Amino acid sequence: MMMRHNPGRHTVVTYTSMNDGLNWIRSNVIDLGGIGNHGGVTESTIVQLNDGRLWMLLRTNWGVFWETYSDNEGLTWKQFKPTKIDASSAPGILNEFKAAGWCWSGTVIFLRKE
Repeated sequence: MMMRHNPGRHTVVTYTSMNDGLNWIRSNVIDLGGIGNHGGVTESTIVQLNDGRLWMLLRTNWGVFWETYSDNEGLTWKQFKPTKIDASSAPGILNEFKAAGWCWSGTVIFLRKE
C-alpha cells in the first residue's frame, strides 16, 4: 500500500523479483482516486491463473471489490474495473487449490469476512 497526498488516499503497488530476491522492481501505482479516511484502494490479494496471468482483487469502500490483471509477472497492472463481489471494510483472500478431493485442481476461491 502507498499513501498519496493532495488529496490523501490509498493506492497499491507490488514488487517483483526476477533473480530470487536479489533485486526488486516496483510495479505501476494502482490509483483509483478517492479522498479522505480510507479513500482509494487498499489490501489487495493476488493469485496466478491457469493462463499465467496474475489476478488482483483490491478492497475499496465503494461497495464492491475492484480487479486488475498483470500478464508480465506483476510488473504492470491494467484493466482496472469493479467486480460484482460485495466489499465490506475487511480484506478478501484469494487462494488456489492445486489438489483437493472436492474441487478441480486449479480452482480459485475467495474468502472474506462480512
